[in-house]
Amino acid sequence: MQKVSKMKVKKQSKKKAETCDFCGGEVVEKRTTAEFHHKGKLVIVENVPVRVCTQCGEKYYDAKIWAELERTASSRTNVKREIKVPVKEFGLAG
Repeated sequence: MQKVSKMKVKKQSKKKAETCDFCGGEVVEKRTTAEFHHKGKLVIVENVPVRVCTQCGEKYYDAKIWAELERTASSRTNVKREIKVPVKEFGLAG
């Protein structure tokens, strides 16, 4: 899972072969699971349409998809299930 806040929003192109802005790799359409932080709570949204670079993994969300993702994450309706997530603090061993 990737943090949605770090993803790139890009207008969807009508081109057949889209290339990655970062590495030039081929970008293909997929579905992903995205994590979103809303008001201090983690929300996981499944089955989100996204375009992903096959070479470096950079993700591109269509602006309409991004808006719906934000709306979905902020809504408490249609919750599919709730899960417990362990939270750890980073620290170097030593």
